[in-house]
Amino acid sequence: MDEYCGVPAEISRECHQEPEVIKGTPHNGPTHRVKHPEINDEELIAVTWRQYLKKKGLKKQP
Repeated sequence: MDEYCGVPAEISRECHQEPEVIKGTPHNGPTHRVKHPEINDEELIAVTWRQYLKKKGLKKQP
């Protein structure tokens, strides 16, 4: 439990004393990129069902 509680303290220390280390994270984990550039098109993205209905011009059914 002590080790678990010490992790945020270590991260905080690194943020203040060694910001370059934090800015370069993640170090060991995989990172993924979306292969389709059209995913960044705001006209195609609908995060919520309400946004989707609005963008498609549909009315919400009761």
